[in-house]
Amino acid sequence: MAKTYGAPIQGGPDDIQVIEDASAFLVKIHPRQKERASRIVGRRWDPGKVAWVYPKTLQAYEDLKQEFEKDASVFDIRKPKRTPLPPPEVRAGDEDDWLDEDEWRDLTEKTSDIHSEFQKVSKNMEAIQDSIQILTKTTAQLESKISGNENLSESQEWEINIESVSGRALIEEALKSLAIEMAENDQSFISYISELSPLTDPNTFVSKTHERLKNELKAQFGNLLQPGDPANFFPLAKIADAEQAYPVRICKTLFTMNQSRNYLAHPPEDLSVHEVKARAISYLFCLAFVWKYVGAQPE
Repeated sequence: MAKTYGAPIQGGPDDIQVIEDASAFLVKIHPRQKERASRIVGRRWDPGKVAWVYPKTLQAYEDLKQEFEKDASVFDIRKPKRTPLPPPEVRAGDEDDWLDEDEWRDLTEKTSDIHSEFQKVSKNMEAIQDSIQILTKTTAQLESKISGNENLSESQEWEINIESVSGRALIEEALKSLAIEMAENDQSFISYISELSPLTDPNTFVSKTHERLKNELKAQFGNLLQPGDPANFFPLAKIADAEQAYPVRICKTLFTMNQSRNYLAHPPEDLSVHEVKARAISYLFCLAFVWKYVGAQPE
């Protein structure tokens, strides 16, 4: 039976559509068959396109062809030109994936805008605290008017102690809300960070999240590792970068996250508590930035 290319998909459980856009291969498939889509290296779920997205690489093309060409209702993708994959540069025996000095300098220059924004966040914790105090005062005044008690003292102090449990919790929720907005209110992101504490337990947040992202990268790119290479975050992110699986800014952000994780996992003697919190906050916003490419899962 001849294959029909470009025909509209009917949406049934057995309908499979394999197509492409300007930057990626797309697979639209029923949730009951999502395991077939997740077998292929480089896949990520794009909730906006309601499709599994794959980089336009020769391997992805061959894997998609082998998996779906025989039974897809639509199979309309073209074979990309081969691009050589440079071997990932990993220090022998280095389990912590450190960037060398030249790479870190290059990364810092190319991500100066991101670093600038994170510095603003870490330096403006007092401003966030003040905003919460204003919101708390305004809410109390409204409640007072509603209840008929308008004798609220203007001199009453509305202090939030950032070192107190309640103060940190309020600020942490504000930071989470901002990160959720950055992640475009992705439900899987909301679900993931709801049980974590980036500000009150920064080390656990970063280590647990980094392990999750590493496992996701391994599922996508593990079979592209060179023999003997460790399945660590850095070499896997390097492969994603070399394969152009994600936009350049996403790969650079992954490298930034890896550097922060390493500082927290193996802190220098002069690493302050304030820097730990600042790095965890920047890691949270980086996570929101890369989530739809690395962390998001279909609902």
